[in-house]
Amino acid sequence: MSNMFRGNQSTPNRYPEMQRFKIPETPLSPYMRFSAKNWQRIRMEFHDRPLWEVSKLVAERWRQLPEQERKDYHTAYEQERAEYEKVLRAINHNTAINQQAVIQKRQRHGGSRRADPTAGVVIQPVIDEDPYEYTPKKVSAMRFERNQRLLLELFNGVPMPDVRNFVAPGRIEALRKQSDTLETHQKRITDEMHRVEESYNKRKKALQDSTERFQAELKRTYSMRPTVDEQAYAKMVEESEKKLLAQWKAYQERQAALKQAQEAERNETPILYSLTVGPSPQTSTSNA
Repeated sequence: MSNMFRGNQSTPNRYPEMQRFKIPETPLSPYMRFSAKNWQRIRMEFHDRPLWEVSKLVAERWRQLPEQERKDYHTAYEQERAEYEKVLRAINHNTAINQQAVIQKRQRHGGSRRADPTAGVVIQPVIDEDPYEYTPKKVSAMRFERNQRLLLELFNGVPMPDVRNFVAPGRIEALRKQSDTLETHQKRITDEMHRVEESYNKRKKALQDSTERFQAELKRTYSMRPTVDEQAYAKMVEESEKKLLAQWKAYQERQAALKQAQEAERNETPILYSLTVGPSPQTSTSNA
């Protein structure tokens, strides 16, 4: 309300020397230039990601940027920084001169303003704030603007992913490779099991066939066994007795023939017989 009645009598208008130079903006670093240029495009590509994930993606794109393009950003930054330093040196050089001129003019005009008691409107003095100074009011305004921007991000209708269930792309790729490896391993194990099962079935069938053949042969042999009753047994005993008797007679005949041959040899060569077959001299002496 007080500014309405000041008109051209405000302090900067009455003292043009107090109007400060417009300080240029600080040049952006190469990374901030790249971020300002590509932020919106990356934000549109990954509209379902939160802001901090988008910042990570921008930083990753910056690290993957070719060296030539990164050099262009550094060159532009160096040029703007040189111009910025040049303007700052000019402002700092003129600031001391302007302050001295303002002090001298105030002294000539009799100091500060005074209120006119006859005036119908009382003009309250207003403290001119430095537009480049961080006052509590400006900090509060900046915080309010930040909070409003975050509220718009949170309540814009776009669902935000749950960070507890969020999986990084690298992790997803690693899990996909592990899944492929496990599927290949499972397929190899399944094929091996099929081969083992086929081999087992072949061996089992061979054993079953061999068992069936053995059982058939056993039944056939059992069916061909001779039947022995009392008459057959008596006949077998009689035949065995006859065979044994015949063998005994043949043995006795052989022994008798051998004895006759020895007697004949002894009669023909008594000396030789006594030396070869007869008793030894020691036996004869002991008997004497």
